[in-house]
Parts: sequence; C-alpha cells; structure tokens
Amino acid sequence: GRFRAGEEYRAEEILSALLIESNNDAAEAFARKNGEAKFLDEMNKIVITLGLENSKFVSPSGLDGVDINRASARDISRVLREIFLRHSRIASILGQAESEICTADGSSCYRATTTNALLLDPLFPMRIKGGKTGDTPRAGKNLALAVEAPTSGWTLISVVLGSRDHFGDTKKVFEWAKESYVWP
Repeated sequence: GRFRAGEEYRAEEILSALLIESNNDAAEAFARKNGEAKFLDEMNKIVITLGLENSKFVSPSGLDGVDINRASARDISRVLREIFLRHSRIASILGQAESEICTADGSSCYRATTTNALLLDPLFPMRIKGGKTGDTPRAGKNLALAVEAPTSGWTLISVVLGSRDHFGDTKKVFEWAKESYVWP
C-alpha cells in the first residue's frame, strides 16, 4: 500500500485515506492501534447503539474473509444520516474528491483520490454532500450517497448494493427523485 513501516501519521490523515480512497491499510492501522478484536467489538457496539438490525462487522476494512461483513441498505442509510447530522468532520471528508495525506513530520506526502466517481461528475442532478463506495467480489459494487435536495434544508440518501454499475444506478435514482417530486 501507500504506507511504509515506521512512518507515523496523525489519525486525521489515516481517516482521510480510509474515507476518500477506501484505503484498506488505513482501516487495518486503526484496528491495530488497540487490537483488532477490541476494534471490532467497538464497531459492533456502535451497531447496537444505532439500532442497526442487519449489520455485523468481522473485519476492519470490510474485506471478506472466512466470515463476511454484512449490512442492509436501511442500516447503511442510518449510518450516513448519523454522520451528516452529528459528525461534521467525517461528513466533510466524505465529500472530498482528493486530499493530501502526509506523515506526522511532513517528510512524505501523497495525494489520495476519491473512489466515488460521482463527486467528479458535473452532470450529476443534485449537489453531492458526500458518500462512500464499496466493492468486494461477494458484495458487488456498492454506493451510499447523501445529496442536497432542490429544497433547502433537505438531505436525500440513496444506498445501492450489489450493483454492476453503482454510479449509474445511483445517478438514475437521483434523476428520478428530482423529476418525480414537486420541490417547494
């Protein structure tokens, strides 16, 4: 990956790498800090706290192993809603197309680029607030996206799971929403 043994990064930099470019090494780095079992236990406690009925984490990065991570579209939309209501720093990162990721001492940097092609799409029908992609052989292509609705103060959330074209499918959902609803 992009990180080298012995390099030190601030947590904010690792979080940006994780959320912008879906850097699996970043997820694993967070888990190693206090131990993977404890990290996963904390993740699954948050699942309970948020009332997510169909979610379970078995790996920090979301990559499948012997057992699989799972979440329903409803649960993912609840997580995205929670982020955009109560965690503005994470929400901000989810809306970035790129970010410079630097070691704690600034001696080494690289540019993290989003895995979310819709953030770069000038023809997207609404203003994107942020989102997160995912892609594994078992789960297929996935995208959770929050957008600013045509009516001020509204946020719309879409979750597409198991798609062959998660960007195209998500764009169709928001084109339909924009055209099918009378926005005051």
